[in-house]
Amino acid sequence: MQDEERLSKFIGLAILFALFGTDIVYELIFQTLNLLHWATGNDAIGALLSALFEASAISDVFWGLVMLATAALAYWFIRQFRLTYLVANPGRTDPKMLVVILLVVLFDYVGSFGLANFFYWITGQTDADIYRPGYEYELTWSLLPSDLFLGVVAAPISEEFLFRGVLMGVLFARGWKPAPAILFSAALFALSHVQYQPIGVIVVFFSGCLLGLLRWYSGGLWVPIIAHALINAIITCGDVWGLVYGASEA
Repeated sequence: MQDEERLSKFIGLAILFALFGTDIVYELIFQTLNLLHWATGNDAIGALLSALFEASAISDVFWGLVMLATAALAYWFIRQFRLTYLVANPGRTDPKMLVVILLVVLFDYVGSFGLANFFYWITGQTDADIYRPGYEYELTWSLLPSDLFLGVVAAPISEEFLFRGVLMGVLFARGWKPAPAILFSAALFALSHVQYQPIGVIVVFFSGCLLGLLRWYSGGLWVPIIAHALINAIITCGDVWGLVYGASEA
């Protein structure tokens, strides 16, 4: 119980890391390189800035690495207090959980599809309007490897650790019941996806609730990480289908 009491005091840091941790690390790297470029006038630093911070496959990989680094930083911090077992438990990994994962991923696909289409029906929008202005993204063949790394590896590991591991772990340590802890973490998870229009945020909230349920039911992180990776992989498969279908139409 003493460890839970200690962990419960980190609620502010848990929210900060979940919502803004990756952005803070990213901005610190950008500003440091920018300052070095300004101070030295080194063309190599300027080229590095362009490669890392302008939309490209390299910048996607870099963003994924920043996400993983942020999660690693949070893990290191909690490890100093010997509390990682409360936020990074792998949980159940028996064969039954594979069936649960597949069922939840299927339910997420059907539910997200239904939510999106209902929203498009009542608003007259299309799926092309899912991104906010300035955040538009279109997959190309050259971006596919970096997109897979970001969406299927980096994001599931980092986001599940920060939202379902650290944040839900702190909420449980503070005595929260599963339902409010799942809903609160899912709400912050949705709000962190600032690139989406409201329908995208709603769909992310729906997925976050399902991932939170998996974290609670399995007692750890491996199950929601795998489910998150599969959900993102399905989204990427849809984008790839668009590329193939678009090429065949052309």
